[in-house]
Amino acid sequence: MKYAQLISKFLILYCFYISACSDQTDVNHPDINDTEGSDADTDTDADSDTDADSDTDTDSDTDGDTDSDTDTDADTDTDTDTDTDTDENLDRLQCTYETISDNGTTFKGRVTIQNANQAYVWNGWHFVIWSIQFLTSSEITFAQTDDYIAIGHSQDGMVLSFDLKSWYNFPLSHTMTFIIKGNKQGSIPFPIRCTPRYIRGDIIYPVYQDLPDTWEKGKLDLTSEDLIHDESEYYKETADPITEGIFIYHPPHPTQIQIGLPNPVEPVNGLTVNGYDNLRIWIPARMLAMGIGFAYQWFKFNPNYSCSLGTKENFSCGLIPRETLPNAGIEVSYEGELYSWYYVDSPDGPFQQESPNFLDMGRFFPDFFPPGNEMNHDAYTNVDPLLPEDPKWATSVITSALSSVVTRETMWAASDRPGSQVPKAYSRMVFEAKDPWAEMALITVAYNQGIFAGSFGVLQNIDALVNSNDVIADFGLTGNLDHVPITRMINAAMNNETEHIYDAEIPWSEVETFFNTIRIFFDWGVPSDPEWAFMLEDIQRAFHVLAEHWGSETIRYRFDFLTLLRVAQKHLPKPTVPRPTTAYWHDRVVGLN
Repeated sequence: MKYAQLISKFLILYCFYISACSDQTDVNHPDINDTEGSDADTDTDADSDTDADSDTDTDSDTDGDTDSDTDTDADTDTDTDTDTDTDENLDRLQCTYETISDNGTTFKGRVTIQNANQAYVWNGWHFVIWSIQFLTSSEITFAQTDDYIAIGHSQDGMVLSFDLKSWYNFPLSHTMTFIIKGNKQGSIPFPIRCTPRYIRGDIIYPVYQDLPDTWEKGKLDLTSEDLIHDESEYYKETADPITEGIFIYHPPHPTQIQIGLPNPVEPVNGLTVNGYDNLRIWIPARMLAMGIGFAYQWFKFNPNYSCSLGTKENFSCGLIPRETLPNAGIEVSYEGELYSWYYVDSPDGPFQQESPNFLDMGRFFPDFFPPGNEMNHDAYTNVDPLLPEDPKWATSVITSALSSVVTRETMWAASDRPGSQVPKAYSRMVFEAKDPWAEMALITVAYNQGIFAGSFGVLQNIDALVNSNDVIADFGLTGNLDHVPITRMINAAMNNETEHIYDAEIPWSEVETFFNTIRIFFDWGVPSDPEWAFMLEDIQRAFHVLAEHWGSETIRYRFDFLTLLRVAQKHLPKPTVPRPTTAYWHDRVVGLN
């Protein structure tokens, strides 16, 4: 029994060590290569070395860590972080412990928590946290600020946690300190390996196929082998159905963007799209298609969901035969037939994203929006439907996708928060639900009615949810005027369409316009103007290599555009999806509970 207890304690310490180098736990799941990790190295695990395993070294010194240097962290450099370089981790909140006095039996020390950044850093401009954790074998008996306010603390074995409550907010240059006292004992007498627990769930953004290893920035003699792993797969004409709803965890193809264009969208259980049973799907603008591709690569957003939501919201991707609707909408000639496009010209755009929802994104994801939250809703969403080259076709779909990303992040964080009654509920829904539309249902009803309309409450009954075959019906998540089941109906029809897949020939001028358009999402000076120009040179070089295959001055959207996005991603800041942050974010997550 004692041996089993020792093994159990060792495993607890080992798991804590592995997580100490990560700002969010990498939750691995079969068939999901979750390597976007949140540790500080470039491998595929959550430790702080540079190989793809989770081991550590051991030593026999007396500083309390597992290496042979002279500091108190588990790496081989001489700084106070847990990676293996000598630079500060600018996108991580710094926290340290320093001993003030030690009489051999008791000790007193100071904990310092600091946003060390003096100016904007991607993913490091603002930090919000639940708590910080240390590893120690001593008993902590006292924790108090310099203003004599007690700091709540708890110990679970050797894991020491400080609940920061109202001290959760760390904007630029903000520092907090407090004093601790303890009874000195055990093999790790002083607290080591401080780990902030950010206000974020153990969220997953699966990683898709990357460029070949031979690709590198600024490569002048670029060839197709630097962009394409397998030409026969890359140019494959046949398509497989998409099996997921709103987020794609298992891509149907490693390099293609698959937007199904069913004709018509068959009614299901008497449901129709705004009363019409003969709607067909189209893509009204190449700029919209490129924005959809960005949302797919960056946020793992199902391209078909984007079109489905826009069609239900504002007929954005839907056409009705002209004879059915002869005197309404915009007349469109498409594939030799006349149709009515019943798009409503509205400042809220193709996805009817209203200003309060739009402004929330700037509050929660400041990295993606200009300094000072100087956000102009209409500048992103107010599309001119008669101008297919309108750049707002791209920005409107990206901000719509970001809105759903905010909802997903909020629900995941709320279910994983300390003291949650349903810990890991969102993760369980994603990976255990029998209904493949479960996640889509929760997020879509929130998009339609607001996040406080009750969809999060469904997670309180997580056992029933994961065993439901139809979450929409069983939990009443229909939304206004059957918004959710109709969106699902369109989405399913597009997912199942494998014969008629959207494609378009795109010249360099339009690709360049697209990337200049999305510069607005990277407008804090990261990357700098010279770095952005360097990125465009690499994208243009890749464009011409891919265009050679078609014997023209254009690429093909379905086959090539995702590759150009992956070239861009090599130049743009990491992590691709930064942490949601600011006091507004804290209040939203707390308020959702």
